Amino acid sequence: AGGDMDRYGEQISMVLCYMWGSFMASVINPFAKPYRLEPLYGPTFMIGGLCLLGSSLLSAFEAPSRYIFYLASAANGVQNGVASIYSANLIRCSMTGVVTDIALTMGQLVRGNKTQLWKGWILSIIFSLFWVGGVISFYSTHRFLSYALLFNAGLFLLIGASLVYFLVREVGVTVEAALFGTWKWKQVLGQIRTNLTDAVENDDIEEDDDGDEESKRARATVKLIQLFDRIDADGSGAIDADELLSALLEAKVKMKPYQIRTLFYTADEDNDGVISRKEWENLIFKMMDGENQKGTKSSFFRRRSRRNQ
Repeated sequence: AGGDMDRYGEQISMVLCYMWGSFMASVINPFAKPYRLEPLYGPTFMIGGLCLLGSSLLSAFEAPSRYIFYLASAANGVQNGVASIYSANLIRCSMTGVVTDIALTMGQLVRGNKTQLWKGWILSIIFSLFWVGGVISFYSTHRFLSYALLFNAGLFLLIGASLVYFLVREVGVTVEAALFGTWKWKQVLGQIRTNLTDAVENDDIEEDDDGDEESKRARATVKLIQLFDRIDADGSGAIDADELLSALLEAKVKMKPYQIRTLFYTADEDNDGVISRKEWENLIFKMMDGENQKGTKSSFFRRRSRRNQ
């Protein structure tokens, strides 16, 4: 700050505002899992949009510039905070980090390693949009002056609204639940579990003498796990989206298209486009035992596994 303590204080305040934005992103999404859409991502982006809207309004009314930059810094903190949470810090927000990772992905691809190709595409999109945004901001600030921040505010709010629309259309939650983040993946999977259980309830499977709720749930778990072999028509040991859709339609499972898509993408943990047997089992345990069980096998299933060994 060249010895100017007032300017130094403003710069420190901007850093703190940026940290506040990232802090709020983590407070709102404290237990977010990498590469999974969380209920409160949409509202979080909307908070960032409101910060930018406030910044643009202050700019339009010619308020002191430091307050304008404080709100803009907070919005950037929200944005980068969500990006880091979603990617578990694997997708960097600095351009030097992005360019480095793109080059690494290209080098691996040349040698035949395609495992990180998806990440390379994402980073390339981020890199391209960064420069597109820079060009747009350059011309908008010269043409619209103090109103230029309205474009950023609108973009943040559009992202939040797009997430709400996606959740309503693809996940099947209500507009209110999507807007305020009150839905839970457990609820979504619970409805899918009910539909799948109804579809296999007439299967011929060995019954256990124990008729309590735990054994009933465990028997349903076994049936659902065995459903994998029925869906895996070609015996490849993995289920693709077409096999899953065809099998569920043939079995007349009462599931809407968005529920089938949710089922597939939730099960495909490594994002390779197919569901392995292990991934299918993990999904079934999660649905049947609940998230508080952390996907552990019930005692009934453990007894059955030991019996078959």
